[in-house]
Amino acid sequence: MRVPAPSKEAPKIHIFPKTRYARARHFRALFSSEGSMRQPTRLTVRPQTLIAVQDVKASSTWYQTLLGVRSGCEPDHPHRLVYDRLMSGDALVLQLHRWNAEEHPNLVGPDLAPHGHGVLLWFEVDEFDVAVDRARHLGAQVIEEPHVNPAPQHREIWLKDPDGYVVVLASPDGESAEA
Repeated sequence: MRVPAPSKEAPKIHIFPKTRYARARHFRALFSSEGSMRQPTRLTVRPQTLIAVQDVKASSTWYQTLLGVRSGCEPDHPHRLVYDRLMSGDALVLQLHRWNAEEHPNLVGPDLAPHGHGVLLWFEVDEFDVAVDRARHLGAQVIEEPHVNPAPQHREIWLKDPDGYVVVLASPDGESAEA
């Protein structure tokens, strides 16, 4: 096998003395219509929210009752006490993972910080009144009673789940304006 001789000409490397010039060229290429870079393709994004809970089975039952969803895991799956995924049709709604069950960052040390501080689990539901009835049937702690949010013109109720996460149930945007 013959190996080609190395090229005597060094490859051309474009060097920009100041990074800001390269950055400016990059932004022009990305955001101008006459730029040389192709427009990025639109990404399909699907939320994959996961929360850490003390009791996966109890939390799964609570959310299934509240939201009318189903478990996406087989009932006899050995990992079911550690993890569950809640589904609406083929769509993933919420993942539940037991605290300290495995070495995942942020899923250990449940007493290090308040659960869900700064996080709202927000669910739009088609049948708001039915969802509110389900919440009351579960004995969910109500933080804010049903009310109209004027910006999106929908109704919402704020709850706490068994682990202390704030859960908001909202009707579709614009629904309160239709009534």
